[in-house]
Amino acid sequence: MGNVEVYTLLRPELHKETVFGLLRCKEQDPARMQMEQAYMRLLPEVVKNAKPRAALALSVIGEREACKALPEGSRVLYVVQTIGTELGDLSDRFFQTRNYVDGLVLDAMADSCLFALDQAVTERIRNRCRKDGLGVLARLSPSVEIPLSFQRKAFEETQAAEKLGIGITVADMLDPAKSSSNVYLLSSNPDVMRVEHDCRTCTMKECVLRKD
Repeated sequence: MGNVEVYTLLRPELHKETVFGLLRCKEQDPARMQMEQAYMRLLPEVVKNAKPRAALALSVIGEREACKALPEGSRVLYVVQTIGTELGDLSDRFFQTRNYVDGLVLDAMADSCLFALDQAVTERIRNRCRKDGLGVLARLSPSVEIPLSFQRKAFEETQAAEKLGIGITVADMLDPAKSSSNVYLLSSNPDVMRVEHDCRTCTMKECVLRKD
């Protein structure tokens, strides 16, 4: 287990167009005004309670975890990122009290914060690799391009329990849910920098943020 770098956004970021895209709520929709009001009302709560942080760790794929996409001996960068527990807990309370509008809007706002964190971490990875003279051959997501078991491996390698204060279930799901992990296959060629998510290779065909 190598050295772990912790990356923190001092202020959470989110994008309104992403939020309403996730809600599948267009400008002309009858519920738009109600959701716009909820968005503005909840914005201070999101800024106050989102805690966007990520942990990054360099490692090498061993014999036990090797797979087709990540052969034994491959040099990789494990990343786990989270916005913390507070927004998920608040969203759950809204749903429990049948305040479905606020629950749905807050859930989408939390997802937008996680996506914004992912973009910031992507830029951090790009800069780090260039500094170290490395490239990125592929960005791989557990349960999508590689087995879900890599999520636990990423959790362990980044020391996410200690560094980020999050957990993992027996089914290899990160806790809180507003967390994610990726594995970056590294290269000795710094001119190759495939660090961003590639929708063309993603199996999540129904994703509302999919770019064809």
